[in-house]
Amino acid sequence: MRTFIPIFLFLCLFAGHYQLEAQSKMWVFFQDKGPEVEQQLLHPVRFLSETALERRKERQIAFTISDLPVYEGYLSRLETMGLKPLMRSRWLNAVVVDLPSSRVDEVAALPCVSHIQRVQTLVRTR
Repeated sequence: MRTFIPIFLFLCLFAGHYQLEAQSKMWVFFQDKGPEVEQQLLHPVRFLSETALERRKERQIAFTISDLPVYEGYLSRLETMGLKPLMRSRWLNAVVVDLPSSRVDEVAALPCVSHIQRVQTLVRTR
């Protein structure tokens, strides 16, 4: 027990000098859907299943730019920066990445990025 207390105090002091940078999940929103959007809109079968296309036809829902996936070129750019998309949203035109706070400005400065927002988490209270 006597050796435990000094070791514990040492570890507390040592840990106080070195702080790990917290990873934060962030939404990275993109400016657009990439080049050749008009060409992609002509071929919805590339992005939607036959079932989805039939359902849209029955309900008279048009294929729009929101239905296009996030542009792969933008995702590749993030991956070259060491940021792997954890989740994609074609309708938000955004991805979730683990982004250290020290790199937020670097990613926000990319010409394809419109803005960055922290992922909100819900906490249940009883």
